[in-house]
Amino acid sequence: MRLNSRRWLAPYLLLSLTWGLSFMFIEIALPVFSPFGIAFVRNLLGAAVLWGYLFYKKISIPRDRSVFGWIFLIGLCSNIIPVVIVPFAQTEVTSSLTGIVNAMSPIFAVIFTLLLFKHEAIKPIQIFGILLAFFGVAVVFGIWDIESAPWWAYLFLLIAVTSFGLVAPIIAKYISPKNYPPVALATIQVTIAAVVLFPAFVLYGFNSYDFSIGPIFAISIIGIFSTGFAFAWNYQIVSAVGSSVAATVNFVTPIVAVIAGVIVLNEPVTWNEPVGGVIVILGNAITQRSRANR
Repeated sequence: MRLNSRRWLAPYLLLSLTWGLSFMFIEIALPVFSPFGIAFVRNLLGAAVLWGYLFYKKISIPRDRSVFGWIFLIGLCSNIIPVVIVPFAQTEVTSSLTGIVNAMSPIFAVIFTLLLFKHEAIKPIQIFGILLAFFGVAVVFGIWDIESAPWWAYLFLLIAVTSFGLVAPIIAKYISPKNYPPVALATIQVTIAAVVLFPAFVLYGFNSYDFSIGPIFAISIIGIFSTGFAFAWNYQIVSAVGSSVAATVNFVTPIVAVIAGVIVLNEPVTWNEPVGGVIVILGNAITQRSRANR
């Protein structure tokens, strides 16, 4: 495949930037919006963007009702559970740490693919890469001083990346064979998530009603770009150069998250976070490369 940088490089950089910055913007939005509020608004704005994209590109929604159950499950794993509990975790841990741990999502995708869905045979190098990535997370968390934040905050981060990791194998087994436009499926997924989260938003959507410009701007960026345009950009990347290249976005977003957290939010970064982050990325790279070399 001849890689046309004009087709994929711009969306790749935009996707890396918006996903990497989303953790910083969550931190900025939290004084006004609760975790439920952030989750609902980002899905609502993302749905508005994606519906506009569908109408602009004249892409049809699937008529097959049997696929909607799987789309709901995907939305639960990527647009409801993690986007609620990650902001909860960020009330106790930094956006930098959250961004680093998020790089574990592809590792969990490989684990679920290998163990639950059994699409592929397990190779020793993959086991090594997975174990290395988990060691990296232990370093990031600083297990020798784990009481620096409540245990549930770390648990929430691990649940979030585990939930994200279920998405890719579900799509591969139950959605991809149907050959529906991915952006159409993403639109349904985000829309369903917004509908499901609406009652929680009405009851628990706000931490305060001091609607200053910072939180409003932050939640708008998260919804419009990190949740809306991000799906379209990811679709462009996969279409142009394949899912293996698209997966490497997870190597860039932690770097963006750490830089933004330090420079914009003045977050402290201890030595173990970047060191552990490098180990996570290395383990991720080994695992992904072993799959690409089949």
